[in-house]
Amino acid sequence: MVDWDGAMTRAERIDVVDAATGAVLDSRAVSGFSGGKYLVWTVKGHVRIQVVRTGGANAVVSAVFFGPAGG
Repeated sequence: MVDWDGAMTRAERIDVVDAATGAVLDSRAVSGFSGGKYLVWTVKGHVRIQVVRTGGANAVVSAVFFGPAGG
């Protein structure tokens, strides 16, 4: 994640949600990420990734990478 517009003081929360039940499996808050931050999960099954704005004008995600376990 990179907040290219660092002056906007974005803050957000990333939730990993079980797609079948709606249960939040993990949640991480991110702010002050103008220098970039990586968030890493190991998931399997059917999940949904939610990005929730908690501060600033909007929420951003710079890239999402998927790969095999251990890869």
